[in-house]
Amino acid sequence: EHDDNDGEHDDNDRGEEDDEEIDEINAPLVFQCKSCRLIVGDTFSWVCSDQELNTITLKYAAPTVSVGKVLETSTQKRDMGSTYIGFSCQCGAILGKVYKTTARHLDHIRDLLTFDRDALTSYQLGSGGQHAEENDEIRFIDTRVLREDIGKIQMMIIGHSERLDAIEETVESIANGQQQKKKKRR
Repeated sequence: EHDDNDGEHDDNDRGEEDDEEIDEINAPLVFQCKSCRLIVGDTFSWVCSDQELNTITLKYAAPTVSVGKVLETSTQKRDMGSTYIGFSCQCGAILGKVYKTTARHLDHIRDLLTFDRDALTSYQLGSGGQHAEENDEIRFIDTRVLREDIGKIQMMIIGHSERLDAIEETVESIANGQQQKKKKRR
């Protein structure tokens, strides 16, 4: 069965990495190619998911996705007899299908990007690790100390630059001396 409820996703239809259970989606999901981790889509273009096919269908994909040119016919599962063109990530990993002809029960995914959930990983925006506590103090850097540190770094860079100039001059004079010896031999 497919879930087509305009952005409300049930826990089993999200394509979450490691099949983690999340009670509700409070923020958009971002889908990545499992092979190279490039972003390939997000839930802003969500159409539906299909548990039996193990797919999610989006209206749009990132520019890192390219649709092939070869029309193929499915010979198994719920999409048997449907024709499609495969699409892939720029790394070459096959991500899914764009159905061109379908049985009536799959008409809602025709001409859309149907991703194989096993080819994707995902993360939920705003689900990152650290959270600030209410009582966390804001620590400001003393500008005087910062200026002193910048001055030390500038002096170190000037010293390195002078040493590099001296090395370049030495190398150049050695190279010139060798060229003059070659000219004298001729």
